Amino acid sequence: MIIIKLFVFILSFISLSVSAEINLNLKIGQIIDFKKVETIKNFSVKFNQDIIINQPGLKNTIVINFKKFENVLVNGNSINPVQIDIKIIDSKKKIIGKPQTITTFYNNEAQFNIRNSSYSDSGEVSVRLKFQES
Repeated sequence: MIIIKLFVFILSFISLSVSAEINLNLKIGQIIDFKKVETIKNFSVKFNQDIIINQPGLKNTIVINFKKFENVLVNGNSINPVQIDIKIIDSKKKIIGKPQTITTFYNNEAQFNIRNSSYSDSGEVSVRLKFQES
């Protein structure tokens, strides 16, 4: 009986996480031909699915993934943090550098600064995102 309850709890947790949607405001900043270029994109996506961004002027692809955690205890309070993973993939589907992770405990935004000469003409790409659960 306990195993069945545990199984139902796990299934309900997985279904909540997968079906929840977020609205994402994404700002990508980069330098192209010595000019700072910012691109703003808006997405409506689900948790645990990759967001693939092929930005003009960017030599590689940005892949972002959101994961939701339910009822995490922090300082005696139950919160629902979101983990944001970002990685850069080249044309051969190889991950460049190290993937980065930010866990947002109390706010719904994150900023990544990606530095490497192979990412863009300037060697730096800034990704700032804000999200809201719907």
